Amino acid sequence: MIRVDVVLPKLPKDLGFSRRDMITLATPVKYNIYKDTASGVDYRGAAFAPYAPATPKSGSVDLRDTNKMLDSLTITAEKNKAQLRVGRHTSIASKHISGGKRLPRRDFFGVSRKSIGIIIDRVLGVLDKKLRGE
Repeated sequence: MIRVDVVLPKLPKDLGFSRRDMITLATPVKYNIYKDTASGVDYRGAAFAPYAPATPKSGSVDLRDTNKMLDSLTITAEKNKAQLRVGRHTSIASKHISGGKRLPRRDFFGVSRKSIGIIIDRVLGVLDKKLRGE
């Protein structure tokens, strides 16, 4: 089965990032996965393959049939590390990511360049506050 989790790079312990800081860093990744998927693109910005004609869904390809898969995205965090994972719907997510005979690959789950930029800005913001003693 394909891994359906996103692990943010572990930060050095001496930087002193708290669990709360790490959740703050992971939140834009989760938001951008929702936003990109709803727009019908993967985390790299490529459009999803169209649905099969037999699929009862109309409109754009946004992987939001029941919302259960995306609604199960959770952030787990502790000091200096954070992870985003699909909760109870890992088999569905894995099938979309890897594709198959009758299911085109739709790699919705990853860290986009936009998310990386936001994470870097937030890391710098947290470090700035720590250096100023806030």
